[in-house]
Amino acid sequence: MARFGLSFIMIVALFGCSATNVLEPKASDVRIYTTITQPDQCKYLGEVIGAEGQLYNFLFISNYHLTKGARDDLRNQAYELGGNIVQIEKTSFNYSTSTVFIGNVYHCPDTSNKHK
Repeated sequence: MARFGLSFIMIVALFGCSATNVLEPKASDVRIYTTITQPDQCKYLGEVIGAEGQLYNFLFISNYHLTKGARDDLRNQAYELGGNIVQIEKTSFNYSTSTVFIGNVYHCPDTSNKHK
């Protein structure tokens, strides 16, 4: 029984040490901004909610990785919608077990000079 308990703890610890959201290579070009200065030139595609952290693993993930994982989640979802920009709400939600961002996805023909 002790062997089972030790094995269970090791599995949970190893599983919990890494963020669950991994940035897809094609989504790495998606940019996140707080303001898009010319949204009329962009097509709105929808709202996304990016989150990282679970009740079972938040103790093993640094604040940096919780934040990065939530932003990677936004980028992955935006890419799936066909977007190249996420206009993120200025407020993030930092719960005791996770980090959450809410954003609006746009596809802009030229991403330069469309943001601040």
